[in-house]
Amino acid sequence: MFGRIVTGAHANAVTVPIEALVPEGEGFRVYVVDSAGIAHARPVTVGARTEARAEIVSGLSAGETVVTTGAYGVTDSAKIGTKSP
Repeated sequence: MFGRIVTGAHANAVTVPIEALVPEGEGFRVYVVDSAGIAHARPVTVGARTEARAEIVSGLSAGETVVTTGAYGVTDSAKIGTKSP
């Protein structure tokens, strides 16, 4: 048996899968993929988290594409292949 306690709900929050977060010092970064398929490291501020998703308080806008699978192995300016969900 398990349960979940909701401590807050943030309407219109920007969230990413936990796998997209890469630890960096005291914080985190994500790799944002531009229209040419190039990944760019970007520091982000993480808010609330669940087992599967993290709220991004700053550093990322809704609709931007981030690397999820293999994010730990990505380097800045790497060419990224995409797959459809």
